[in-house]
Amino acid sequence: MQYRFFWNPKTASQVAFFQTQTLLHLIPCTLLQLGGVLGRFEYCATGPAFPQIAIAEPLARATQTCASPEFLAVYEQALHAFSGREETPTLPVKDGPPGYRIMGKIADPEQYLPQSVYKPSPDFDVTMLSRYIPMSEFRAILADERFEEEMRKISVIFLSISSEERAGADVARSAEGVMLTQLLMSCCQRSCYALEGSVNKFVVDDKGMLLLCCFGLKPLSHFGDDPVRATLAAMRMLDTLREEGVKGRAGVATGMVWCGVIGTMRVHNFSLLPSLARPRHDVLQHQMQK
Repeated sequence: MQYRFFWNPKTASQVAFFQTQTLLHLIPCTLLQLGGVLGRFEYCATGPAFPQIAIAEPLARATQTCASPEFLAVYEQALHAFSGREETPTLPVKDGPPGYRIMGKIADPEQYLPQSVYKPSPDFDVTMLSRYIPMSEFRAILADERFEEEMRKISVIFLSISSEERAGADVARSAEGVMLTQLLMSCCQRSCYALEGSVNKFVVDDKGMLLLCCFGLKPLSHFGDDPVRATLAAMRMLDTLREEGVKGRAGVATGMVWCGVIGTMRVHNFSLLPSLARPRHDVLQHQMQK
């Protein structure tokens, strides 16, 4: 989902317009649990599907669904197995790579919805969640409280890690690549946590590894020096990458954002809107093209 923000002079506020694009791919991927510093892990997925997503993303317009050839092959088999039919056919992408198509509509989609409702195991250890979510949210879960959304002034680091030989979407194809990713993640965690920051997202895609760190999220708010802490942490991360022979670029931004949990009661995620990392990402991509 993409969003764009426009300034509304009448209300002196920002207005968000959302656009939805769906990308469908079906291919094996590798799931990684990285880090471990202070008992915190980052959960991410990597594999050949992510370069395909990078190809398909600009091909889909708003409200459209773009599918890869690998997904379409299994999709056609599933339609035949369930005696399904398409209300509108899939269409080839104009001026796009061969095999990628814009999905049509399925007739009577309600019949394909899952019939059973997932119920968590009563033996599940809820303390396991503290490995993957911020401690403030974990305490709210234990107390059966809702995480309070709010507007906060925070500083963020957008760190782009790239290595033509050893990083990228195929990082999990070798044990050496996985160990390198684990090493880089743990080093960046130490640099972030030493200055009381929070790791918000870690993604491995076709462009390399992308790390988003935040300074100023509760309860670790430092009022006036969060931008300084973010800058120092970014410099420490870049020094670590340089020692490991990996290229890295960092962008730092400060501003007011909405912080809170979005999603349903079954699946939700802690997010920041508007994302201060987006303009930094554009700057980094511009630098990479030079």
